[in-house]
Amino acid sequence: MNLNAIVVNHLRVYGFDGLFCQGECACEIDDLAPCGHANFEQCKPGFKVACQNDDTCECSIDRPRLSACWRIQSEKPEQGGEE
Repeated sequence: MNLNAIVVNHLRVYGFDGLFCQGECACEIDDLAPCGHANFEQCKPGFKVACQNDDTCECSIDRPRLSACWRIQSEKPEQGGEE
């Protein structure tokens, strides 16, 4: 078992959707470190939520996307707010 597998297992056991580093980046549990960076020291576990128009997400709301914009946050979203 490697570090990535240990991190994924921990996230799944505790019900998290991925990792985030405040103001820097976020990644989903099935695509950890998509840019090839595997330094998890500054990352925290979190929950996936859809971006709102006033959010500053990685994917801009005004830019066409194949999927909905999202972010990872530390608080679990309220029912109905999940994707």
